[in-house]
Amino acid sequence: MSLEDIAILKAIKEFNGKTSNAIARFVRRSEDFIHIEMSGTFCYSLVGICDYFDDLAFKLEAALGSKIEVVSADRIAVNSYLVVYRVYRP
Repeated sequence: MSLEDIAILKAIKEFNGKTSNAIARFVRRSEDFIHIEMSGTFCYSLVGICDYFDDLAFKLEAALGSKIEVVSADRIAVNSYLVVYRVYRP
């Protein structure tokens, strides 16, 4: 496991400890992308659900020291999304 993977897991753990409505789970990482499964009882307005994805992006930015952007969020089950984050390296 790389130092970057450890930083990602730390950010996810922090996110999961701060919210009771959503749980994030690390799926995989490639060169410039992080795939996260997010599930829970979200607020289902478009703005509400995107806030969860953005909150994790901010935690990932702090942990990795890189700009992070949500590039897609696909519903994979009733209360579950696969969220893909892009990492912009300095």
